[in-house]
Amino acid sequence: MAQVGTTSIRRWIPEVEEGLKPIIEKTTFSSVDAAFNFYNHYAKKAGFSVRRGSNKYNKNQEEIWKMFVCSKEGMTDNKVQMQHGVVKRRRSITQESCKARMTIKKEGGGPNYIVKKFVEEHSHELATPRKKHLLRSHREVCNAQKNLENTFTQSGIGISQTMNVLAIESGGHENIGCIEQDVRNYERDKRKETKDHDTQLLYEHFSEMKELDPSFAYNVKVDAEAMLGDPPKAIITDQDPAMTKAIAIVFPNAFHRYCIWHILHKVPEKLGHIAFKDEFKVPFYDSIWNSEKPEAFEVCLVANEVKA
Repeated sequence: MAQVGTTSIRRWIPEVEEGLKPIIEKTTFSSVDAAFNFYNHYAKKAGFSVRRGSNKYNKNQEEIWKMFVCSKEGMTDNKVQMQHGVVKRRRSITQESCKARMTIKKEGGGPNYIVKKFVEEHSHELATPRKKHLLRSHREVCNAQKNLENTFTQSGIGISQTMNVLAIESGGHENIGCIEQDVRNYERDKRKETKDHDTQLLYEHFSEMKELDPSFAYNVKVDAEAMLGDPPKAIITDQDPAMTKAIAIVFPNAFHRYCIWHILHKVPEKLGHIAFKDEFKVPFYDSIWNSEKPEAFEVCLVANEVKA
């Protein structure tokens, strides 16, 4: 990384092989994605992260011009903000008016894009080799890692332990290709996708039933009252919020409790490797099975000296 400029205005130029740099009016790409991948690969070698910038379309809504910028392009609003009378947490500076970029344009009606502009200079220091793996545009949870995470989740193994396994297999955390937060985001999106899919299937089923029987919604409501014998006195479910609300409406007098298996299944996710240590696990489980009320559980935790 070469530093140029005066002491008041400093600029950093990446020291990268010439073959990895785009050449204005010569380097071409078959698609916008191909251009992004090329520039992102160059950026990883250089030590900065990339964002997709502005674009332009023709009258046929075909993308004919695209800009890719350094992630520190623009300026971070460093003003103190108030919310409900409380000062919000001041975010760290992530944008520093960096002008490094590459633009491409489709010319002559052909299928390819050609490089029209390439700015190497940055207004900030570049990442060192030991920190390049933290740059956002170079992080990705690959399919093999997703499969491993799915298997570990089903086995009750937390994300922190999953990352330790990936680090061992890769030869260090810097070689994994993603960070723990990326895996947590994947897990979050997977749960949301599954929930949305199940909700859509249920909605479609109810819609079909409504077409066959206009009184379907009414029948669902009275079925709880027309059950053989008395309504249930106790109901055990997972921690689905929609189910919790429905039970409170349909069976207001029933004791609704969450399934202990589902609760314990989340302990490793919240506490990581600590959940598997005997000095925590034994007294913790003892506190659960020997308490019938919340107060008794808390007293039992103290008595057993359970510490996370």
